[in-house]
Amino acid sequence: MGIDKTATRRIIHYGPPKTMAPADVMPEPLIAKVAYTSATSQVPMTEEILGAVGVRSGVIVELAMVIQEWAHVNASAANASDKQVGQVRNMIICKGQIFSPSQPWPLARIPMMKKNGKLSPWESSYTRFMNGEQPQSIAVTAIGGKPIQVRTVVGHILDALTFGKPVALDRLAAATLLPTYEAWTTLQQIESSGGPEMDVEKNDVKMSDMLAPLMGEKFMETPYQERREEDSSKYSTWCDMLRIYMAFRRSGYIPCFEDD
Repeated sequence: MGIDKTATRRIIHYGPPKTMAPADVMPEPLIAKVAYTSATSQVPMTEEILGAVGVRSGVIVELAMVIQEWAHVNASAANASDKQVGQVRNMIICKGQIFSPSQPWPLARIPMMKKNGKLSPWESSYTRFMNGEQPQSIAVTAIGGKPIQVRTVVGHILDALTFGKPVALDRLAAATLLPTYEAWTTLQQIESSGGPEMDVEKNDVKMSDMLAPLMGEKFMETPYQERREEDSSKYSTWCDMLRIYMAFRRSGYIPCFEDD
């Protein structure tokens, strides 16, 4: 579900100073990009991020409030999934923490640089992230001009981790939900019970194979468009956590949790 662009237009029309035209505050294409990216982000956009993507200062506070209100109203399905995941003991990431893998994951398939010398999507996202940009901002102004999902940017950063690149974990944690102790343990149990073939460090395990024991064969066999919204939300939450689980395991990062 996308964020209501009517609300953003209302703020843009009435909020800025009299001397500024609405299009100067936030052009229509930027409205669409912010709406799309906000709808695909687990963490609401902040005033800082909106300013970074080009929103003029006269409406940033009001627009951020609209987005945060929308995120709160539409969080019921995600919250239901979180309860099923069992968010009790959170992962601990220290401020300023940067993790550098000792080597790339042996099975990592690192895309080659394009012939025109331009960065590939993962390199662009990773470079901008490590230079201080937030994943939400990168998603709005992605390479190629079209907005992408925030989880795609997070995926690029996690790919970089498996490629042996250092990653600022504290800033990554501010843009996505990290697995809790309960979620991490659940994924460990699924991995260990699957035998050697399910070892995510030694094999390129499919995410669907990892999550099938959790979601059930009936859900996995149901066509995407026929799945119940609450089940799809739960599956999406687990996919996001599994991506982090796999990247951390393959890069050699051992997480700590509250009360450890």
